[in-house]
Amino acid sequence: MRDLKSCAADGSSSYLEQQNRSDYYGQRHNVRAGLDWFVNKNNTISFTFGYNYGNNRSESELISDNSKIMAGEYTPDMAFHQMGGSSDYNHNFSGNVNYQKKFNTKGMELSADLYFSQMRRNGNSFKNQYYTLPETADDYFQETNTDELSRRASAQVDFVTPVGNGGRIETGYKYSLFANGQDYALYDGRNEEHLIIDLTQSNDFNYTEHINALYFIYSNTFWEKFKIQAGLRGELSQTISVLESADTTITPKPQFNLFPTLHLRYDFSEKHSIQLSYSRRVSRPRMRQLNPFVDVSDKLNWRTGNPDLTPEFVNSVELGYLMTINKSSLNVTAFYRQRDDIISRYTEIMETTDENGDLYTYTLTSYQNLKKSQNFGFEVNFGQRIWKFWKISCNADFYRVMINSNDLIDENLSRDWAWGFRLNQTFTLPKDWDMQLNFRFRSPSITTGSMGWGDGGIGQGKRAAIYSLGLGVKKSFFKKSFVVSMNIRNLLYRKNMQTHTYSYENVNGYDAISNRQHTGFQLNLSLTYKINNFKTRVDKHSSNDEEMIDM
Repeated sequence: MRDLKSCAADGSSSYLEQQNRSDYYGQRHNVRAGLDWFVNKNNTISFTFGYNYGNNRSESELISDNSKIMAGEYTPDMAFHQMGGSSDYNHNFSGNVNYQKKFNTKGMELSADLYFSQMRRNGNSFKNQYYTLPETADDYFQETNTDELSRRASAQVDFVTPVGNGGRIETGYKYSLFANGQDYALYDGRNEEHLIIDLTQSNDFNYTEHINALYFIYSNTFWEKFKIQAGLRGELSQTISVLESADTTITPKPQFNLFPTLHLRYDFSEKHSIQLSYSRRVSRPRMRQLNPFVDVSDKLNWRTGNPDLTPEFVNSVELGYLMTINKSSLNVTAFYRQRDDIISRYTEIMETTDENGDLYTYTLTSYQNLKKSQNFGFEVNFGQRIWKFWKISCNADFYRVMINSNDLIDENLSRDWAWGFRLNQTFTLPKDWDMQLNFRFRSPSITTGSMGWGDGGIGQGKRAAIYSLGLGVKKSFFKKSFVVSMNIRNLLYRKNMQTHTYSYENVNGYDAISNRQHTGFQLNLSLTYKINNFKTRVDKHSSNDEEMIDM
């Protein structure tokens, strides 16, 4: 990765150029088991258990050169060569108990679900900086250690009953708990053999989130052509953030919100239909986004959270047309989405003095709530089975984004036209072989309103076009009980991904160009064995993909 940043302060400017190379290695092991107890024809109790172990490590090298600019003349000011690395180990187990009861009335069901998971992680990293400028500067050495314990739990009850002539009512309650604790310590010094803990960089942070939710959904079909589904979910949420190292507790007021949904569909025939939908969703700040701790482990790129962040809400309206003819399907959708209190990464330039009293600049990346945005455009999904063994699907979108940040973000980083597409080909081959080819393209687009990428972080900015080609192969053995899957990402890709970010006005002259370069493809290998033809259930508690061939 190569970073280019420039800023101006008190009539002077500084020019920073960084070249960074990183290599990542990792492995992951998963075990899942399930048991169904059929008490009788109307009552079933299911048990599911899982264990996951993973370890990752990285190696990095950074060359950093900083120059002062006066009257157009560049004067080298600071230069160092950094060697670094990290290791990460995590253990995760989960358990789920599900009860289902069917009544004598057709379509009437009651279900209850209990879930618990725990993840324990330990991470370590080091950075050794060897200075060539200024000549009087001593080398700098740093080590960090992070211990993390995360727990999730939920309890849910759902009831479904038929009503009227073909109608259906679904209602239920769900309680969710998320508790996470992180203990971070930083050791540094000018002597590699005698590092001292920096108490100002201790970060013992605990975060707890409680959510109580009730929902009601009514659905029915009229005249065999008109379908309706209307729902309402109410959520009461409460968060507690405790920064033990600073003896600070943040407990916002509990928030109650309503989330309505409405879906209307009219079938002109078996082949043609039109549908209209409205929904309201919420995206709550994550733990790391709320943590007020300022991470200065990278002296030139500081990071911090924002405890004053509020949830982001999205109102969405979609109008779509669906056509299904023989082995072809086409879905064209026009959409409008409004995001309020957008949670976005935000980067700004700052100044401070080092231990010798010398002034230097750095970037500070945090999170802010932007006022709102409007997003409208079209999405097209097309699917075609060419032959029995060959199926293709193509997804494309074209949209306009307009962000109102109350003058926090430059106008050029708040307006955008963008588009992209994805082409997927799936081949079902003889003797239980499957293969998939996947190509993706995304046009240049703004990063404002997103989480960005990179350790230093990229907030408001513009990203260059990106594309990639992937390959997936899967082979089944023993009547599909044992599956070997291989996934290769970035067989073809844009090696240089560039992002340009800058300040709102040329007051401090902040301007940065970051180039992220890939040097090879990524290969994943997965082995799965199902005992007694165990079928994976839809996991309500995780968004991770279970099978590995779709990329």
